[in-house]
Amino acid sequence: MGGKVANQYPYVSSAGSIGQALEQFRKKLPQTIDSDTLKQLELAPNNESYLINVLKFIGIVDEAGKADSKKSEIFYADDTQYIAGLSELIEAAYSSLFDLHGAVAWNLDKGKLTSFFRQADKTSEIVGGRQTNTFVALAVAAKKRDGVEDKGTSNGTSKPKKSPKPTVVAKKTTVAEQTTVELAKPNGSPVSLNVRIEVVLPSNSTKETYDNIFKSIRENLID
Repeated sequence: MGGKVANQYPYVSSAGSIGQALEQFRKKLPQTIDSDTLKQLELAPNNESYLINVLKFIGIVDEAGKADSKKSEIFYADDTQYIAGLSELIEAAYSSLFDLHGAVAWNLDKGKLTSFFRQADKTSEIVGGRQTNTFVALAVAAKKRDGVEDKGTSNGTSKPKKSPKPTVVAKKTTVAEQTTVELAKPNGSPVSLNVRIEVVLPSNSTKETYDNIFKSIRENLID
C-alpha cells in the first residue's frame, strides 16, 4: 500500500457530520453528492466542501461528485458487510498510518495521531487536530473505536469538561453570649463571675430563631 502525499489528509471542523452523512447514506444514497445535495440534507452547514473531500478521500464519491458505483455498494449491504466494507475503505485511504502502526492505528491516542498527520502534511496544530478528529470519527463509524467523539470545535480539540459543582455542606454557627454575674460572699462583699454561653446553630437558621434564643438567655440567665 502506498502512502499519501503531503496536504492530502482531509478534515472537517465538525467531525460529527461524518457519522451523520454515513447514516443518511445508509437510508438513501444520492447518486450525486455535491454541496447542493448536502445543503438539502442539512449536513455539514458551511462546510460541505470539506465533507465532500473526506468522502472522496475514502472513495465513496468520485472526482465527478458521483457516488462510486462499486465502493458505494456497502451502503446496501447488511450491517456486518457494511462495517467490513467501510473499514477496508478507511484502511486503504489511510494506508501510511496503518503501514506504520498496523491495526493499533484504529485506537491510537489523539496526541499520536495528531503528531502523525502534522509530520505527514506539515500542518499546524489546529489542522492536525482536525485531521485527527476526522479519522477518529471514521473509526467510530466503522465500529473500530468506542465512544462519542467530538462534535467539533474551532481548533479541532475536544471541549473541556465542566468541573462538577462542589457539594455544599451546611456549616454550624456558634453564637456566644458573655455576661458578668455578681455573687455575694458570706461576709457580704461582692464577687464577679464571668459566664460564657455558646449555642451551636445550623447555618440556615432564621433571624427569628436567633432573636428568640437571645431573649431566652436574657430572661432566664441574665436578668
